[in-house]
Amino acid sequence: MTTDRRPRLAYENREFLESDDGRALRILAEYLEPLRRFRREHVQETIVFFGSARLRPDGPLGRYYEDARQLARLVSAVGRSASTSGCRTSSGRTRT
Repeated sequence: MTTDRRPRLAYENREFLESDDGRALRILAEYLEPLRRFRREHVQETIVFFGSARLRPDGPLGRYYEDARQLARLVSAVGRSASTSGCRTSSGRTRT
């Protein structure tokens, strides 16, 4: 009796995904997962703000944080979808 000892697929290997070598896949997933949500919600036009989760409104780059939020509000006011890479609407609510 032989045992099938095929290696785990990389995308099913949590240890690999959480490693430095798996970083590229995590970054790609952060791009693709919101696109999937947009398709599911039939969002056809959107502006996405990519940035850093480390940016804080009260930090040294806080001005840019507030500028991005203001731009999102303006874009939304004219009837367009605006989202950050974390899929937040301009009002700050997380879309699920």
